[in-house]
Amino acid sequence: MRVITLKQPWATLVAEGLKKYEFRSWKYSYRGELLIHAGKGINKDAMKKFEHLNLKYPQSRIVAKVKILDCIELNHEINKKIIEENERKYILTEDLEFHIIQLSKMYKLNAEGKEKKLIEWLYFLNNPESKEVQGYMKNNESMRQAKKKLEHMSDDKVVRRLAELREKAILDEREAEYTGYTKGKEEGVKLIAKKMKEEKITLETIMKITNLSREEIEKL
Repeated sequence: MRVITLKQPWATLVAEGLKKYEFRSWKYSYRGELLIHAGKGINKDAMKKFEHLNLKYPQSRIVAKVKILDCIELNHEINKKIIEENERKYILTEDLEFHIIQLSKMYKLNAEGKEKKLIEWLYFLNNPESKEVQGYMKNNESMRQAKKKLEHMSDDKVVRRLAELREKAILDEREAEYTGYTKGKEEGVKLIAKKMKEEKITLETIMKITNLSREEIEKL
């Protein structure tokens, strides 16, 4: 059995069966039972989002035992399925709509039909410098304003620096998640070993299950 550390409220949401999917930037080969360890860290924004559930969010303890059924690469169909499932439970906001669009397929659409404006914007998103977009902008004031804003952001050193910092933050967060997972795994294994020791289970059995040394177990 293995252990993974999650921040709150995610750990409790998994324990309550409200969070069925966990995302990682690397492929995970393990299948089977997994202990969910609630770490010391919390996501304050997420806590506010789910405060209406009136759940308890313990920290630094095992909160659930789950089973990993599979690890699959996220694609359009799977992403759509996850969004549909979440829409049945929570409305993130009534002010936004999310549309998943494959830009590679936009050339197959009819640019003269009802979707003409949408297709023009797809061309803009794909390449705002293209000849097609230059033609569309002649009759589209909103697109001209968007182009000006894009040029302003590209020329603004502060905005560019913020974009660089955001990208760095994302990479740092991914690294922290991996580090937290590894650390949480070690803490979880030691916690299991300590509980087994309290139950008077033999050292040999504990060593076999946790892969900890005799010295590490005796220190618990």
